[in-house]
Amino acid sequence: MKRYWKVQLRRLIRPLPWALLTVLVILAALLLVARGVMEDTRQDNQKMKVAVVGIQEDPLLQMGLTALQNMDASRYSLEMIEMDEAQAKGALERGEIVGYGVIPPDFAQEAMYGHFLPITFVTTPGTAGMVSVLKEEITAAIEEILVTAQKGIYGSWNLLTDHQLEWEAPKIVNGISLTYVELVLARNRVYTLEELGISQGLSLGQHLALGILVVFLMLAALCYSPVLVGGEHDLSRLLAARGIGAGKQILAELGSFLVSFGLLLLCAGVLALMGAHLGGFSLPPVKTLLFWVWTALPVVVMVAAWSFFLFSLAKELVSGVLLVALLSLALCFAGGCMYPASFFPDAVRQTARFLPTGLAMEQLSCCVTGGQGSGFWLLLYSAGFAALTWLHRIGCILGGGSIATPE
Repeated sequence: MKRYWKVQLRRLIRPLPWALLTVLVILAALLLVARGVMEDTRQDNQKMKVAVVGIQEDPLLQMGLTALQNMDASRYSLEMIEMDEAQAKGALERGEIVGYGVIPPDFAQEAMYGHFLPITFVTTPGTAGMVSVLKEEITAAIEEILVTAQKGIYGSWNLLTDHQLEWEAPKIVNGISLTYVELVLARNRVYTLEELGISQGLSLGQHLALGILVVFLMLAALCYSPVLVGGEHDLSRLLAARGIGAGKQILAELGSFLVSFGLLLLCAGVLALMGAHLGGFSLPPVKTLLFWVWTALPVVVMVAAWSFFLFSLAKELVSGVLLVALLSLALCFAGGCMYPASFFPDAVRQTARFLPTGLAMEQLSCCVTGGQGSGFWLLLYSAGFAALTWLHRIGCILGGGSIATPE
């Protein structure tokens, strides 16, 4: 048994140099994909641009738009641009704005007397849903602000005139009007915004980084496909006849694979840290790095057991690579590694929590959030994959009939 383990370890450590090169290529490809995703995300997080048509000749509306552009908190998420209708239509066709609103003539004057003329919103089918939400929010805000302010201002004026205080009414009403303006501009200070993250307390960038790490671990095992795929069952039957049963064979082979796979990932991690250091990034303390390695260990064991089981099912190299790659990517997709689990239907979201890749994401998130991981369940999955490999090896040994022990 000990001799067989040494033979397997020597066989699996021999391809480490070219396996490391392959792993670095896979990592570079995944980082390029991540960069593209993050650039798209930054574009999605840019301010929405909405054009306003019909305020060129209304000083009150222009003053209001200037206040929104320079003083209101909405300027951080919404950019309102003054245009005429021809310019707005051209900008919408070119995709420079998400829509434009046409304000009818005498809108401000009518609003002073409580008559609110309808505003026409123009958009494209691709942004209709987003602009529809925006329109409802703007309409509700304008209605609430105008009606409340109008009632307060006119009510104060009527109250003062009813008590023969007309000479003080302009000063008091102006003060009330300025108070309303201050309240509107400072409305972002009446609440506290707390971001819980999109998944397990992670931000979008952290989720994508951990998801790419899980995908990388699942695909890194492909480097061992030439060594692990297409094993001869005659050797397994011969070893069984010599007293090294299926369990001992799996223990020696899987243990050797796990050691070699761990060394491969450790070398790749060291090279990645060296590259980050040369790129000007500050490296975390050694204690933190050791914590990360310890946290990722159950994930590595699960990936090794999963890949070893799939490799044992394949008889040819091409089929083995396709089997591991396709099933691993499908498992990563369903487990929420490529998209946050909140994007999926409730049934898929509940299932993703129990998938090995979903548990791997939860375990690795401890490196960021410091929460409780799922190492026990990952090791349980690893034992299950090893048990399935053992049952398959028993079937292969028994399927070939008995072998006479040579004298």
